[in-house]
Amino acid sequence: MKERYAEIENAILSVLWANPGIGGLELVQRVSMGDSEEVFSMLDILLEEGEVVFNEEEDQWSLSDMGNYYDEQRGFKS
Repeated sequence: MKERYAEIENAILSVLWANPGIGGLELVQRVSMGDSEEVFSMLDILLEEGEVVFNEEEDQWSLSDMGNYYDEQRGFKS
């Protein structure tokens, strides 16, 4: 289960890195890890941890600090 959530987390971070301000449903479609409930659960966790931000009025998800997530040598940090 831990590995599954790590995959979902990395997929979310990748999509948000490339598409800051993406809508929730489009984000879930791009992550496309099967169960949308799992994706939204991970988004809730990342939101609580301050890793992502959500603009409720615009339904936009973004990374809270994009510079901390990407390492050119290793890719996205997990």
